[in-house]
Amino acid sequence: MDDLAMIRPPSRPSDASETLSPREQELLTLAAQGLTDQGIAHRLGISVATVGTYWGRVRVKLGPFNRTELVSLNEVAPEVVWVVE
Repeated sequence: MDDLAMIRPPSRPSDASETLSPREQELLTLAAQGLTDQGIAHRLGISVATVGTYWGRVRVKLGPFNRTELVSLNEVAPEVVWVVE
């Protein structure tokens, strides 16, 4: 969990490229509800490949955490726009 210490809520407005988009936040929320990538794709009306692209973007922004760790971050503080220091 030491890697999680590198992530913090923003103390100031950040560059938009560092924040999760509403769609990326939605992806984490749906994953937390137990949906698979296929279920997320169906719910959002997108392809499974696009879901994979969103997962990649989330990992670039938050760090190379696994899916469970990324979902946990969202559950700890879903209202926070996470930024990488």
